[in-house]
Amino acid sequence: MLYSVESEEEATKLVNDVRSIYAEGGFEICGWLSNSQKVLASLGENRIGQKKLNQIEDLGTEKVLGLWWDTGSDILTFKTPKRCGQYLLPGQQVPTKREVLRTLMSVFDPIGLLANILMYLKTWLNVLREVESVAAPRCYRIATSSIVETNEIQLHVFVDASENGYATVAYFRYEDGGVIECAFVAAKTRVAPLKYVSIPRLELEAAKIGMRLAHSIGETHRIAPRRRFFWSDSRDVLCWLRSDHRRYSKFVAARVGEILENTDISEWFWISTKLNVADEGTKWQKIPDLSPSSRWFRGPDFLWQRQSAWPDQPESHGSTDNEMNLVINIHAHRVPVINFSKYSTWEKLVRIVAYGLRFYKNLR
Repeated sequence: MLYSVESEEEATKLVNDVRSIYAEGGFEICGWLSNSQKVLASLGENRIGQKKLNQIEDLGTEKVLGLWWDTGSDILTFKTPKRCGQYLLPGQQVPTKREVLRTLMSVFDPIGLLANILMYLKTWLNVLREVESVAAPRCYRIATSSIVETNEIQLHVFVDASENGYATVAYFRYEDGGVIECAFVAAKTRVAPLKYVSIPRLELEAAKIGMRLAHSIGETHRIAPRRRFFWSDSRDVLCWLRSDHRRYSKFVAARVGEILENTDISEWFWISTKLNVADEGTKWQKIPDLSPSSRWFRGPDFLWQRQSAWPDQPESHGSTDNEMNLVINIHAHRVPVINFSKYSTWEKLVRIVAYGLRFYKNLR
């Protein structure tokens, strides 16, 4: 069981309720973990000398549902596989493609904290050295108060693509009493197909997984954002979303249709590439900054400011001929074999048609 509540009193009550319910069936529930010493003290358990499940001594963390949780500092962290640390990282052997893929899949990152660095790992194993330096706070809010109806909670989703792949990253933005705070929620990355795909198409794929990520966040979180913002630096994508998608290729029409079924066009905004934080998951010039103060974890700087300081939106996103369906219009002038308007009586017209059919039959 893994659960999060707003106060220590709620946590203590929850534990006591769970204990009493299981006690009725003859089960004794133990092995509790918490980031609050007050809650642990209220449990009355003697944790001194008690074996901690899945504990790694050198990290001081415990494994919870596949993630490493440091309960003392309340952060989520990662650990590289032992075999990778012994042979691959020191450069003692040249890894095969199979070993690189096995190492990649051994890093469990369900919410995408390492999405920007695992994107590199799909082509470059050395960046795995930086994984253990990641320390992300588990709690979304630090400065703002508890979630109440008066809080302004927004979900911001950034999407981007390059010839290497496409990525999306999402943040919660809280505003309470003039205090603004942003928190990393989740991210997804995909490598580009081996077969060439144009950059505008990859940008549209990024918009699609951004929409799906936002839908997944809404389905799995108790936090209900009042507004959603989708940010893209692709003018082609924004033009496609604002046009009749049936005018474009089936590839574009199908994805634009899916996006518009789950989002509103008023939720999509343009942002420059320089400000687009999803750009860090697609551009591979250097190893990403994985410090807690990096914009990958904090979000772009403008989200920490009032909405009046956000990027200006263009008055019009223009139009694009990219992926437009080819339409060929043909004007054909046909001369009838028999011009019916020349004959004033039905009997004469029938006789002329009969002559024509007989002539056609004789020709055959």
